[in-house]
Amino acid sequence: METTVIPLSKTKTFLLLLGSLGFVIAGIFFIAMPDHFTSYRMPFWQVIFATGIVAVLFFGLCAVFIFKKLLCKSDGLHIDHTGIIDNSTAVSVGFIPWSDIEDIQTVRTAGQAFVAVYVRKPEHYIERQPGSFARKVLRSQYKNFGTPVYISANTLRINHKQLENLLKTAFREQNPTKAER
Repeated sequence: METTVIPLSKTKTFLLLLGSLGFVIAGIFFIAMPDHFTSYRMPFWQVIFATGIVAVLFFGLCAVFIFKKLLCKSDGLHIDHTGIIDNSTAVSVGFIPWSDIEDIQTVRTAGQAFVAVYVRKPEHYIERQPGSFARKVLRSQYKNFGTPVYISANTLRINHKQLENLLKTAFREQNPTKAER
């Protein structure tokens, strides 16, 4: 098997950063002037104020992680005969040997498509995360979708369909008996 390296897309990552910062700015306006955003549909300024706080906290945290990814010099995804090295998101799991992979499928949630990598020991990938926030995110993914390992094309120089085909082809080559299911 040939080694395939997919770099991070600085353009896609930068656009994600701009989007996050836009929501932070909107949240600041909701906090600073909630009464300007009231209407007959939303007459309560308190709800708008609370929405602003949530937007600033959530999208501010997203912006921090995206900015770190923008400065990252390592490859986004590395695929070879030993396995996959995932560095595509803020909560990437790193190295996944082919022997740990049970299946690869596309999962759609909130209008986004992800490549779900189903692994034999999901807790292993959760517990090796250095931060408690990353462990919580992976635990949530595992609880909701059956695996903590998701690879998104959102920050990679590849589209989702190409990523899915590449990973499934490599999986079939390395695990012909598992891929037949």
